[in-house]
Amino acid sequence: MAGAAPGASGGCVSTAKEIESGIAVRSAGMFTALMTPALSGVVKAHAKGDELHRSAELLVTVTRERLATGVTPENSEALVPGRLPAVPNDPFADGKPLIANRAGDTWVVYSVGPDGEDDGGPPAAGVQLPEGDDDIGLRLPVSAGMPFDAP
Repeated sequence: MAGAAPGASGGCVSTAKEIESGIAVRSAGMFTALMTPALSGVVKAHAKGDELHRSAELLVTVTRERLATGVTPENSEALVPGRLPAVPNDPFADGKPLIANRAGDTWVVYSVGPDGEDDGGPPAAGVQLPEGDDDIGLRLPVSAGMPFDAP
């Protein structure tokens, strides 16, 4: 899978807090005091990018499985250990895997996002993002009208 993001083993929120507390124990100068809040944002932005990369890799693996077998897997566990050694970890969920499964005619792979709560995944294209929903991920259509599943 992708290279380890900051906090990939312990979650990016934990890493951001570690950075902030490490700076707090030192006597902070003006520059440090101004930069500390930005560092948390940088760590979270990196984790978001890493999560989207992991989601894309998982969806490519789903497509490879469909091309090899003619059947779209129903969930990510069907890909382990044949195509993946494990489901990639969610950088926001302290070592838990990304949420990945087939939901009707769509495959959805997502992270719980910075708030650590599962809000049901990213909204479908053209749907307004509900208030408080910060899940990060990707969707892949697998409708019967597309040449995705064998008849």
